[in-house]
Amino acid sequence: MRKLLLFSLLFVVGLSFIGIISASDVELKFSHQSHAKAGIDCVTCHTAEESSSAENDLLPSKETCYTCHDKNSTECSTCHQNSENAIPFPRITTYIAHFAHDRHAVKGILCSACHSGVEASTDAFTRHLPSMEHCQSCHKVQETVGYCYLCHAEGDKLTPIDHQLDWRENHGSAAHADNKGCTSCHGESQCLKCHQQDNLDRPVHPLNFIHSHPLEAKIKRDHCYTCHEEQESCITCHREELVMPKNHSAAGWSNMIDGGRHSRQAKLDLDNCMACHNDANQEPICIECHQLKN
Repeated sequence: MRKLLLFSLLFVVGLSFIGIISASDVELKFSHQSHAKAGIDCVTCHTAEESSSAENDLLPSKETCYTCHDKNSTECSTCHQNSENAIPFPRITTYIAHFAHDRHAVKGILCSACHSGVEASTDAFTRHLPSMEHCQSCHKVQETVGYCYLCHAEGDKLTPIDHQLDWRENHGSAAHADNKGCTSCHGESQCLKCHQQDNLDRPVHPLNFIHSHPLEAKIKRDHCYTCHEEQESCITCHREELVMPKNHSAAGWSNMIDGGRHSRQAKLDLDNCMACHNDANQEPICIECHQLKN
């Protein structure tokens, strides 16, 4: 049974609008808690299950209240702070463009999944809207092109307030401090799309990193793989720069008589050799020499 979780004169519209209303704007006295204790369902007052548009006004009218409360015997002061000058409850006019309660209701999603805490609310102005991160606990679409506009209208200004003109240069420190804040909008592929290309305003690694990175790679290999796709990135670069392990340049590593030390190493640990000398698109490097010898 659906509990009193969408039962809010201000917030039942849920994701369908964004608005800020303070206590000073609301002179209405209302307690969701008392209605919840009386066993009244959300849909008794809010027709959210029938709402297919974000612009639907789901706040109950006085006539809705009068279905339970006697119009003639109920004192105005029961609901209004100032019964002599009752102020209409302010409606919300700023909405999330593409949201429909009925599509969530038909899937059996309870009001509590999005509007938590409303059943304990004793005032009419506390917000009970889900955050974007809350929505994304179900809607994991950050990798979809233009996914923001699945909910928001095109043309809406969606850039967070801290994304100023210098954000491109300074976002790195913010990303390290609060990566979850970034991933609520940006999928990992968006980071890689920039950072794997040659369009960065400044180097990601320090100037001497080409010499110090082997130690870094051994200590924090998973950190490297955040941008560099598995070990293939290492192999590609080392081949292009003709970088070889130290023992490969030592005397006796390879010869055309008995193979040299590399032959014995290969017999002992061929998998270690194949970590670098293996390309799915080419013949194994062994073939280059061993075919000539045969």
